[in-house]
Amino acid sequence: HHLPLMNEDDLEAMRLVNTAPSLLPMYQVMLERFTVNIAGIMIAIADASPGAVVVHCHAGKDRTGLVIALVLRLTGVSPEDIAQDYALSDLYLQSQYQEMLAQKTNLEERTILASQLTSKPETMTNLLQHIEKYYGGVKAYLKFCGLQDETLDCLTQRMLEPMSTP
Repeated sequence: HHLPLMNEDDLEAMRLVNTAPSLLPMYQVMLERFTVNIAGIMIAIADASPGAVVVHCHAGKDRTGLVIALVLRLTGVSPEDIAQDYALSDLYLQSQYQEMLAQKTNLEERTILASQLTSKPETMTNLLQHIEKYYGGVKAYLKFCGLQDETLDCLTQRMLEPMSTP
């Protein structure tokens, strides 16, 4: 399935994402403006055929990180563990970050991009705290996105049930 997290036709939302001064406000815009897309992604994961599900984006840090953080938190993984996992992206993306920065000749664009090219654990911790404070937790947030209890239960069960071996 090709299920974009962001709706690029929402020009105002995309402007807010692209000009966010750091990752936390960028992620907050994504949570607020792309609820329908997030719900669609969660439904696709919940309804997928048995076996592995691959979630990815260009770099695997922002959109993928957000989706995976929501799924992990829904299934009871601690915010600290989620944040540490998210922070691993910095180890593996440094060369890609340098290439992306080298392509920006405009100083303002380069500065904004540089602020978005990190995966500090506190960014994810703060995002999860934001979800807790403003929505009452990930489950409540996903309900806000339009998901029903049945889908949330299916998603949770999918993530917690051991994979059968052939």
